[in-house]
Amino acid sequence: QLLERLGSNQWTVFTADGSLSAHFEHTIAITEAEPRGYSVVREYTGHGIGREMHEEPQIPNFG
Repeated sequence: QLLERLGSNQWTVFTADGSLSAHFEHTIAITEAEPRGYSVVREYTGHGIGREMHEEPQIPNFG
């Protein structure tokens, strides 16, 4: 099972093996936001963190 427990912030999800999971955000977008008329802006991405702003890799905000 994917959802083992939520972190104290109610957004961080831990799987059964204790790993963090990004699948929870995708689940919220599909089951909570989209049926209410909201959507993810697919043109925006997350990015790597280093010495420069917006470093590679570009990380999509959707699954």
